[in-house]
Amino acid sequence: MDKPSPFAPAVPGPAAGVAAAPGAPASGRLDGLRLIALLKFGKALLFLATTYGVDRLLDPATVERLRNFTASLTDRVDRRLLERALTWVQGLDANRMHLVIAATTLYAVVACVEGTGLWMRRTWGQWLTIIATASLMPFELWEWFQRAPGHRLPISATLLVNALIVWYLVWRLRCARARLHGALK
Repeated sequence: MDKPSPFAPAVPGPAAGVAAAPGAPASGRLDGLRLIALLKFGKALLFLATTYGVDRLLDPATVERLRNFTASLTDRVDRRLLERALTWVQGLDANRMHLVIAATTLYAVVACVEGTGLWMRRTWGQWLTIIATASLMPFELWEWFQRAPGHRLPISATLLVNALIVWYLVWRLRCARARLHGALK
């Protein structure tokens, strides 16, 4: 009989004499927690890319190259959007740009921590995600009311996804609590 490797992870289960909790997914299975974790990792990457882009916009030569690129565009809609964005960015001073860099970096770190906690199926990761996601929903709702009726689809989708995430995580935590209280009785 082969001896198990000391480096192999110890996975409690029927072979080890310990039954898995009902409803607990296999360690490699992609379930709701891991899907939300992947979403959080994707958000973190987007925020890091935003941080890098804003940092690059602090260089006037980069802004000038973007202006030249924008002038070469033949699509009037794309050109107008880029010109508006560049005008807005040039209106910001360096202190505000650094504030945007700090905020996006901080949010990327929070999203990575949320994703890690969810990927590892930790209760603290679920609580952190509930608190962080639910705390931003009032701002998303405010933004929804500020937008013109024809431009609410993206914010509506964001609100719906975030509400589903919060609902799912609260549901999971309540089920886990009920199983724990049922096992104690």
